[in-house]
Amino acid sequence: MNITKLTNKKGEIYYRIRVSDGYTEDGKQKIYSTNWRPNPRYSEQKNEGLLQKFAARFEIECKEKKTVQKTEKKLFNEVAEEWFRFIKKEDNLKSGTITRYENCKTRIYEYFKDRDIKTILQQDIKDFIAEIGQTPPTPSAHSKNKTLSRKTQSLYVTVLSNIFKFAYDKKYIDANPCHDINL
Repeated sequence: MNITKLTNKKGEIYYRIRVSDGYTEDGKQKIYSTNWRPNPRYSEQKNEGLLQKFAARFEIECKEKKTVQKTEKKLFNEVAEEWFRFIKKEDNLKSGTITRYENCKTRIYEYFKDRDIKTILQQDIKDFIAEIGQTPPTPSAHSKNKTLSRKTQSLYVTVLSNIFKFAYDKKYIDANPCHDINL
């Protein structure tokens, strides 16, 4: 496995992870690669740990042939919007449920922004839950700067889990990082 630190045209740092999986019958090396972007909210040390975990998981997936060599980058917000369109058209959810789900969009989008959905790990979900449990919602006449209730936090986890389940079903990711998340 090879991890290379790179910088894009905007000056943002990202890492290219390359894994070799032997050779083809005609003697060409089989190389799998992916990119990983550090979370700017985390310290350099925490990002380094997350990078190592992601790279190790990617290497295992490559060796088990679960990863497609040339996968299209899918941004979290794009997949989430695709899921929202899907539930509005095809899912048998009540309009009130869809409205509650849509009320979660702003915080979820702000946190995960334009991250590649494959780079979001279970620890990122836990960190998001911790953040929404500590940060009061946008001040309004009703909120009085209270933090989100357990029930509301659970709703956010439900929305995230459904988005990641949708991404898994579409083969955008290999596993749902919301699996086994407990509040």
